[in-house]
Amino acid sequence: IIGAFELISRPDLVLFPATPEQLSAVSTAFAFETGEVITGFAGKSTCLMTIPAALVANRPVFTAADHGGRMFMRLKPEELLIGIPFSLLPGLVSNLDKTVFAHH
Repeated sequence: IIGAFELISRPDLVLFPATPEQLSAVSTAFAFETGEVITGFAGKSTCLMTIPAALVANRPVFTAADHGGRMFMRLKPEELLIGIPFSLLPGLVSNLDKTVFAHH
């Protein structure tokens, strides 16, 4: 099921656009607690990699997105796509204000 965040009570995965600077903040918040980096994909990456890779590995991933994905997601030229398992959002969000990006 794909839908707006406010319409789905407990999604498996959250996809959202981000600039490289925003991706850096998310990646830093994720690494703050886990010590791990977020990896990314290119090529046929929107549906084939972002969704299954994030769900199978239970970790965030990012993509430059392929042509169809960029059009469907209406990504701006300066945006990437981040996929995050919903279960990881609370920890990631709580760490955002502990990173070097907190006061930007």
